[in-house]
Amino acid sequence: MPPRPHGNLDTATAEQIAAIADEIWPVVRSRSFERRTGLRGVLARLADFPGETWQERWLASGLDAGTTPVRDLFAMSSHP
Repeated sequence: MPPRPHGNLDTATAEQIAAIADEIWPVVRSRSFERRTGLRGVLARLADFPGETWQERWLASGLDAGTTPVRDLFAMSSHP
Protein backbone atom coordinates (compact mmCIF):
# COMPACT_ATOMS: atom_id res chain seq x y z
CA MET A 1 0.00 0.00 0.00
CA PRO A 2 1.42 3.42 -0.90
CA PRO A 3 2.27 5.85 1.90
CA ARG A 4 -0.55 8.10 3.00
CA PRO A 5 0.54 11.65 3.80
CA HIS A 6 -2.29 12.12 6.29
CA GLY A 7 -2.17 8.67 7.83
CA ASN A 8 -4.65 5.85 7.50
CA LEU A 9 -8.12 7.33 7.07
CA ASP A 10 -9.94 4.03 6.59
CA THR A 11 -11.82 4.40 9.87
CA ALA A 12 -11.64 8.18 10.27
CA THR A 13 -14.85 10.03 10.99
CA ALA A 14 -16.49 12.16 8.33
CA GLU A 15 -15.52 15.24 10.36
CA GLN A 16 -11.85 14.19 10.44
CA ILE A 17 -11.83 13.66 6.67
CA ALA A 18 -13.54 17.02 6.08
CA ALA A 19 -10.96 18.77 8.28
CA ILE A 20 -8.09 17.24 6.30
CA ALA A 21 -9.76 18.22 3.03
CA ASP A 22 -9.92 21.81 4.31
CA GLU A 23 -6.18 21.65 4.98
CA ILE A 24 -5.15 20.34 1.57
CA TRP A 25 -7.49 22.04 -0.86
CA PRO A 26 -6.95 25.75 -1.44
CA VAL A 27 -9.43 27.80 0.52
CA VAL A 28 -11.66 29.82 -1.74
CA ARG A 29 -14.72 30.65 0.27
CA SER A 30 -17.46 29.66 -2.20
CA ARG A 31 -15.63 26.60 -3.56
CA SER A 32 -14.61 25.52 -0.09
CA PHE A 33 -18.24 25.53 1.06
CA GLU A 34 -19.37 23.58 -2.02
CA ARG A 35 -16.53 21.08 -1.66
CA ARG A 36 -17.17 20.55 2.04
CA THR A 37 -20.92 20.13 1.45
CA GLY A 38 -20.27 17.65 -1.34
CA LEU A 39 -17.77 15.69 0.72
CA ARG A 40 -20.18 15.49 3.64
CA GLY A 41 -22.90 14.29 1.27
CA VAL A 42 -20.73 11.51 -0.15
CA LEU A 43 -19.61 10.41 3.31
CA ALA A 44 -23.20 10.44 4.60
CA ARG A 45 -24.28 8.28 1.65
CA LEU A 46 -21.38 5.87 2.19
CA ALA A 47 -22.20 5.61 5.90
CA ASP A 48 -25.44 3.84 4.91
CA PHE A 49 -23.50 0.93 3.39
CA PRO A 50 -21.93 -1.98 5.27
CA GLY A 51 -18.24 -1.95 6.00
CA GLU A 52 -15.76 -1.02 8.66
CA THR A 53 -13.73 1.28 6.41
CA TRP A 54 -14.62 3.96 3.90
CA GLN A 55 -13.08 1.79 1.15
CA GLU A 56 -15.34 -1.14 2.08
CA ARG A 57 -18.36 1.14 2.05
CA TRP A 58 -17.30 2.62 -1.32
CA LEU A 59 -17.12 -0.88 -2.78
CA ALA A 60 -20.43 -1.93 -1.18
CA SER A 61 -22.11 1.17 -2.64
CA GLY A 62 -21.14 0.17 -6.19
CA LEU A 63 -19.59 3.58 -6.85
CA ASP A 64 -16.33 1.88 -7.76
CA ALA A 65 -17.98 0.72 -11.02
CA GLY A 66 -17.63 4.28 -12.29
CA THR A 67 -20.97 4.22 -14.09
CA THR A 68 -22.36 7.26 -12.27
CA PRO A 69 -20.22 10.31 -11.50
CA VAL A 70 -20.43 11.05 -7.78
CA ARG A 71 -21.63 14.60 -8.49
CA ASP A 72 -24.67 13.14 -10.27
CA LEU A 73 -25.80 11.24 -7.17
CA PHE A 74 -27.01 14.44 -5.57
CA ALA A 75 -28.71 15.72 -8.72
CA MET A 76 -30.61 12.41 -8.92
CA SER A 77 -31.56 12.36 -5.23
CA SER A 78 -32.96 15.89 -5.37
CA HIS A 79 -35.50 14.89 -8.02
CA PRO A 80 -38.32 12.50 -7.04
